Amino acid sequence: MRPLGGPVRNRAGLCPAAFRAGAALVLKGIGTMAMLSFVIPVYNSEKTVEQVVRRIGATVEAMPERCRYEIILINDGSRDAVYDVCRRLGAEMPDIVRPFCLSKNFGQSRAIMAGFHMARGDYLICMDDDLQTIPEEFPKMYDKLRREGLDVVFGYYEHKQHSRFRNFGTWLNERMQSFILGKPASLHTSTYFVVRRYVVDHIVQYDRPFPYMEGLLLLMTDHVASIPIEHAKRRYGRSGYSFGRLVELWFNGFTNFSVRTLRIAS
Repeated sequence: MRPLGGPVRNRAGLCPAAFRAGAALVLKGIGTMAMLSFVIPVYNSEKTVEQVVRRIGATVEAMPERCRYEIILINDGSRDAVYDVCRRLGAEMPDIVRPFCLSKNFGQSRAIMAGFHMARGDYLICMDDDLQTIPEEFPKMYDKLRREGLDVVFGYYEHKQHSRFRNFGTWLNERMQSFILGKPASLHTSTYFVVRRYVVDHIVQYDRPFPYMEGLLLLMTDHVASIPIEHAKRRYGRSGYSFGRLVELWFNGFTNFSVRTLRIAS
């Protein structure tokens, strides 16, 4: 990722979103069909990823407004045969499914960043590969984003189906976001979100080694909202987030996105 030239960066190394209004007008177009890019990090999900892909397709086809779409599957160093499934789906639906394979397990945020680099859509939708983030729920976020002129809409779960440990991690992550980034308490973030193209065009220019995706989105724009959606129980396997991974996420967010780190250190 090359460094930005010209405008001064903010504290996350990003250009301010100075051209939001113009970008939104370009994306709306006149008489054009919007394109949706679904970016899905894939990790040890050979039993679920095909269902995710097919349910996304059925949901898009059922929408009242016709859209073009692509599904980008980023294999993040899986140890099972999921990439074989991704390649088969890509061969079956070459105009829709685009599988990519990372050289090792880099983690969810970096896999999403890789997918952002590959995506071609006007709107990008990020979701998980385990069917806990229900594919049929994304139109709620997409409709809210377009109807209210927002840049990012997160889906959040009023009734989480995670373990107590994961729920505690979510609670702590949101407190960190409020402390570091000034996130309003009424705004809830997650890895299931819809974002406009121009926001992603700036985010992919972030050139530091540990992207914290929710932090990047919150630093990029104030035109953000969240909406309650359903959350399904895990049907196969277990979460890829160990305690160590969650600590790494919090630490990277704390050190990469706030001057408070320096104040505490001094």
